[in-house]
Amino acid sequence: MLLSIGCDKKAIPPGGISTILTGEWLLETIVTPSGTTFPNGYYQTLEVGNDSRDNFISIRRNNKEIVREFEVRSGGYENEKDFTVDLRYRNGKMLRFFLIRTAEKNVPQGVKEMQVTEFMKEYSAKADTVRYFYRR
Repeated sequence: MLLSIGCDKKAIPPGGISTILTGEWLLETIVTPSGTTFPNGYYQTLEVGNDSRDNFISIRRNNKEIVREFEVRSGGYENEKDFTVDLRYRNGKMLRFFLIRTAEKNVPQGVKEMQVTEFMKEYSAKADTVRYFYRR
């Protein structure tokens, strides 16, 4: 269930925008300074979840887990204005998630797409050169 906050008409779910990340996402494209690539010959998913002890991120390529990192409990930051979420992991790095709201005929449809940075120590626009585009 989505709630509307004030006159801004932004849909913010209970628990904050980071709850939108929960679930599985399918990689569509990767954008780098040298161009755009597509996952040809493989499929990759990103899952944000909880294993009953810790929040985690899992990246799987052709059903084989290639990354599993656990979130630092107090390491997240949500920017509701820009619809971004920063999550910090126990590997000492973080990811920034750019949530993309969609609408059909001016009717909000929620978030079905997002962009994700590579793991980095701290976010900076200069370091943000690779983006992974995922869709539900």
